[in-house]
Amino acid sequence: MSVQTGFLEQRYNYILSSFIGLAIALLVLSGPLFISVPIAAFTVGVDAQRIVLSGHRFQCIGRDPVKTSARCTTHLKGQLLELEFTYGHQTSTVLTQCNVKYGQQILKCSGGYDYRASFSKPFVYVQDNLGLTSFERRMLWLENPLINVSESDWLTLNRKFALVISILLGISIWLNVKLKRAWRIVLVSLSIPFLVVPTESLIALVLLFTGYVD
Repeated sequence: MSVQTGFLEQRYNYILSSFIGLAIALLVLSGPLFISVPIAAFTVGVDAQRIVLSGHRFQCIGRDPVKTSARCTTHLKGQLLELEFTYGHQTSTVLTQCNVKYGQQILKCSGGYDYRASFSKPFVYVQDNLGLTSFERRMLWLENPLINVSESDWLTLNRKFALVISILLGISIWLNVKLKRAWRIVLVSLSIPFLVVPTESLIALVLLFTGYVD
C-alpha cells in the first residue's frame, strides 16, 4: 500500500466520522428534548400554512413545583407573542387550558405531551396562522428547519439517510480492507445491503433520543 493510499483512507475516515458527529450534534442542539424552558415547540397554522417555532426561542416563567401553569413569550413580526397554559394533574398528558395573545388577538390553543419530550414539556398548537405571510413563514423555517420536519417525513428521510450512510460506509470498507480488487468489489456489494437495516435502526434511535420522533 502506498503512502498516498494510506493518507486517503485516514482522510476519508476522518471526514466520514466528523460528518456523522456533526449531524448528531446538530440534531441534539436543534431538537425539542434538550430545551430548558417548559415548552417543546409551538405550531402555528395548519397544512400549507403550518410553521413550528422551537421552544428555544421562548422565554418562560412558571411551571411551578406542583405543575400547574406557565407563561412563555417571544417576539413575532415585532409584536409580543404570549402563551399561557395550564397543566392538569401530575399525570395529565394534555393542557387543560391554553391561550395565545398576539397583538390584539386572543386565541385558544391546545397542546399536550408525547414521548418526544419524555412527558416533560408540552407541544402547543394554534390553528390560526397569526397573519404570517409565506415569506415570513419561510424566514421562521430557516431559524430551525429540523423542528419543522414532521414525524412521518423523518421516517421517510431516515430510509434515505440510511442508504446514503451505508454507501459511505461501503466506500470506507473498500478503502480499508486489504484484499484484491475483485474480492473488495464482492465484499462491498454484499456489505451495503446488510448495512442499511442496522443503520436505519441506529438513526431511528438517534431521532428518538433527540426528540424528533416517538
